[in-house]
Amino acid sequence: MASEVVCGLIFRLVLPVCLAAACLFRYNGLSFIYLIYLLLIPLFAEPTRTTMQGHTGRLLKSLCFTSLTFLLLHIVYQITIISLLVGNSIEPDFNCTAWEKSIRQLGFESVIGADAGNGIRVFIPDIGMFVAGLVTWLLCRSLAEKPPAEETAQFNFETGDQEENEEEGELEVEDDMLFEEDSEAGDNCIKEIIGDLITTAGKVVVTILLGLTGIMLPSLTSAVYFFVFLACAPGGLSAGRSTP
Repeated sequence: MASEVVCGLIFRLVLPVCLAAACLFRYNGLSFIYLIYLLLIPLFAEPTRTTMQGHTGRLLKSLCFTSLTFLLLHIVYQITIISLLVGNSIEPDFNCTAWEKSIRQLGFESVIGADAGNGIRVFIPDIGMFVAGLVTWLLCRSLAEKPPAEETAQFNFETGDQEENEEEGELEVEDDMLFEEDSEAGDNCIKEIIGDLITTAGKVVVTILLGLTGIMLPSLTSAVYFFVFLACAPGGLSAGRSTP
């Protein structure tokens, strides 16, 4: 079964990277939905046995359902376009019509006559997000199905050999509990280190993006980003020096 550390790393790092890639791969209404999920992930707790039965589990389920729905809508749209073309209900050069442009902005685009790159750009983000969401949900669900350590130790003690001495059994249970506590302490330490690394990396990326936004296209609005960059950069450097 997946540990809490692995699930937390996937939920906090791998899944956001996949969502960001899906948003950058294409610009339309469907990608905006993935952007909303990307902004919602930091607001939800990391996957645990409790949170997977609550809001975090529902978030992962809704992501799988949303990406699968988008993929099915793509297939339905392609079939509809082909049927209309066969029945001569639309013109062959419908790609530049007003209704086609509007639907394209929503995220649905015909791949008839398109090259392989455009075809991949239409389908891959939804396929990738469905696979990423499903794998994340399955791994985190296995964590939710894992029985608590205390119940496991008690079950092993009750189903063991009845002829063993009670004192030896209590010592074994205490040893198991101490081992579990040490393991949980180590997992929490690793989670804190990973969380600090992700937070630091996020601050660095935001600071770099602010600087690039301020210098790539000089203007009055870009000056605002540049001044924010100048204000944030010294603070980040001083915080980095003060960290032991």
